[in-house]
Amino acid sequence: MSNKLTKHSTREQTSEVDIKDLSSVYQRPLLRYFQRQGFNNTDAHDCVQEVFARMISKGGVQKLENPQGYIFKIANNLLTDKLRKQRSQFADKHEPVADASLFCERPLQERVLAGEEELALVKRAILKMPKQTQRVFVLNRFENLKYKEVAKVLGMSVSGVEKHMMLALKQLHKLRDLL
Repeated sequence: MSNKLTKHSTREQTSEVDIKDLSSVYQRPLLRYFQRQGFNNTDAHDCVQEVFARMISKGGVQKLENPQGYIFKIANNLLTDKLRKQRSQFADKHEPVADASLFCERPLQERVLAGEEELALVKRAILKMPKQTQRVFVLNRFENLKYKEVAKVLGMSVSGVEKHMMLALKQLHKLRDLL
């Protein structure tokens, strides 16, 4: 390590540190640091330059007590920024879209027809249920009433509501198995 760097890194010494001296001493260690983090040679060199650019933009290196710590803190922050940006953009997940017409906001006509047919079957299944089971099911599933509330509205016990719900769900599950 340079005698000049040793002189500048002591706590008692707070004289101005020359950016060129720091660059000559820390360029290779920074390059190795970024390469170990997975950057290719070109990107690692760019990162080293960015570290020194950030140092200069933050007011240079006047009166640094620990230049090595300061430099590697900037390098670590730069690495964090790059990884955060990469993660937020999901850069490795992007795939080019060849034909924008592939995306349609409306469902396919076949799917609409199939959905309408399924809805008609469900309606018929509900209408085939005993009247009390229908009422319990509709109040619970369509009116969003809790079992206690359904029981109060229909003047029955909570266990009675549960029995009717089990019956309704059993019939709908049979229907689902047919679909």
